Amino acid sequence: MLVGGPDDKECIETILNTVRTENFENLYGKTKNLKDLAELISSADKFLCSDSAPLHVAVSLGVKTYAIFGPTDVEALIPKTPDVVPIMANDNCELKPCLWARRQTTCEKLDCLKISPEQIVKTVLEY
Repeated sequence: MLVGGPDDKECIETILNTVRTENFENLYGKTKNLKDLAELISSADKFLCSDSAPLHVAVSLGVKTYAIFGPTDVEALIPKTPDVVPIMANDNCELKPCLWARRQTTCEKLDCLKISPEQIVKTVLEY
């Protein structure tokens, strides 16, 4: 299932234009509140998301969750459990985590955002 809110429109369009749509049900814009989203997430065997509110919903429901992280502090945001697998760039950035800890909102490198689709698929299949 593919879900998202108004802020995800560009990302959703990229996914729809890139992958075979017969592999999933497009539910973008169909969830109207957190209850609707929680019902969808609870029906999943695995859940892939970014560092966002749906991550916390999935964690609270105990669904196997794969979360894509950029510059935020994984240790501060997710519990240490095999049910939650962080996916991060292998950037070895000395500033990371920087988004919240130092309130840095821009960076010249942005290497922490360079996570390939292949890396995501490999992580989901491996764990």
